[in-house]
Amino acid sequence: MWSCGPTPTDRSAERPDAPAAIIECAVVDLPNAALSQVPAETLDLLRVVDRDMGEWMRRAAVPIYAAGPRSAPYLHGSGTLLQVADARFIVTAKHVAEDLGDGFKLGFGNSLVSGPLTRLRRGWAAPDPHDVAVFPLVEEQIARLEGMTFLRLDEIDVTTTQSDDPGGWYSLFGFPSCWFIHDPVVKQIVGRVFRFGVTLYRGDASVLGNFDPEIHLLFEARQEGAIALEGVPDFPERYGGISGSGVWRIAKPAEQNASWAKERARLVGVQTGVYGRPPAS
Repeated sequence: MWSCGPTPTDRSAERPDAPAAIIECAVVDLPNAALSQVPAETLDLLRVVDRDMGEWMRRAAVPIYAAGPRSAPYLHGSGTLLQVADARFIVTAKHVAEDLGDGFKLGFGNSLVSGPLTRLRRGWAAPDPHDVAVFPLVEEQIARLEGMTFLRLDEIDVTTTQSDDPGGWYSLFGFPSCWFIHDPVVKQIVGRVFRFGVTLYRGDASVLGNFDPEIHLLFEARQEGAIALEGVPDFPERYGGISGSGVWRIAKPAEQNASWAKERARLVGVQTGVYGRPPAS
């Protein structure tokens, strides 16, 4: 299960250990359903959603890296680009900025093109229990993000919570650190993104620490029964690195049909934690 709330367990980023090309992994979670059991009209709609939303989410997402005085850069977290009037920002999880060793610095990259990492300057952190941090960008940093999209306020909905949401389709777009590696030959960090479609968790969440249904969203993210629109589902071995990634509401229940339009999708949160599934009683 994923939550848009304080991280419940180990929050440290995991260093990459497997090389990969820069590709996308689009996966949709339909619990306990095999591909052959999904109605054809639902698959057709999911392919439209995947086509229209994938590039939009990618252009608004940035990988966040960390590097120490004597260490190569590594993938440390994920962020989303926002714009308010003329000011532009990267929004991520607060613990992404805090979980660093002495002498380590943060930087970000352009997820569309290869290029040098850009150092992040001092940001602003929300008070607890909100695990959110905002880094304002200056013109030099913004110039490194050519081709990227900064989301406007009318593309964001931060009022959605677990206690009042009627359901719908959601999607997370992030950068798992175990899928990224520093290539010393070309002096680049290469990897692949993780995009996963989820629904709200409807089970008992009372036993989950640091979860407040009035300010957080909790998602059902089982791998069992997941389908891939192309190929087979692929999941990272560990989820370190997706912290801070954007969480999108793709469609409300009434929009899960042929009337769906990308313009109704909204960024609704920042991914901050992963809960393990409790053992069966």
